[in-house]
Amino acid sequence: VKYLDGISYKKITDEGLHIMRDEKEMLLKVDNIIICAGQESERSLYDDLMATGKPIHIIGGAKYAGEIDAKRAIEEGTKVALDIA
Repeated sequence: VKYLDGISYKKITDEGLHIMRDEKEMLLKVDNIIICAGQESERSLYDDLMATGKPIHIIGGAKYAGEIDAKRAIEEGTKVALDIA
């Protein structure tokens, strides 16, 4: 895992994750992308990605925002990571 700050996400393609950092466009060549953002259920990206036919997983507050529980989200994330490894 590598932490990058000060970035904005541009798009996800078959090549990987396209980002902007320090006013430079970069491509992160990745096999899997895990997005963790927000405290409310927001499924529009999930729904859009499901239409691609690629394997998509939704966990934590995005899956169910009621009674948001970090422990539950971490457990769900761990299970998905083990499944895709």
